[in-house]
Amino acid sequence: MRAATTGKSAILSCLIVSFCLLNAGALATETQQKGGCQRLTISAEISPDETWWALTQEDVCSDGYFVTTIIDTVQLVRRETVDTIDLTEHPIEPRHEDDVFAVEEHGHPENRPLTRWLSPQILQITVPNKSLIGLRKPTFQGIEISIKYDPDDPVERERWLKSLGLPSK
Repeated sequence: MRAATTGKSAILSCLIVSFCLLNAGALATETQQKGGCQRLTISAEISPDETWWALTQEDVCSDGYFVTTIIDTVQLVRRETVDTIDLTEHPIEPRHEDDVFAVEEHGHPENRPLTRWLSPQILQITVPNKSLIGLRKPTFQGIEISIKYDPDDPVERERWLKSLGLPSK
């Protein structure tokens, strides 16, 4: 059954909806004006010799208006740096010089890089075959950084990069 709205109740309904829409717009404007970046630790993997942490972190950056980018970064941090911090409540202050890998994930968590220590000196990072990689260090303080694509199809990856006008790497 549908209730008919007439007279004063119709005006009241319109006023309530208008008030909510105006407040939502003001809240969105306030958020947009802030802009900037925020880094959140998604996962942490300790090396077999317990010397290093490989942190997978999500950087969400916004210009405060229309553009938001989501970049996943892998950062290597010495264990003693992390052991004194609860990563869920106090993320490590980003030190970009410790970043070893960065990839655009476009807000799709299934595209995040997966880390796995193959040995105390080799960190493997697995990403989808069609990934836009922004940073890729081959080594970092004696640690070899190995990239694995899933599925591993070099021909398809090269074709995809070429279709985007990018050089194959």
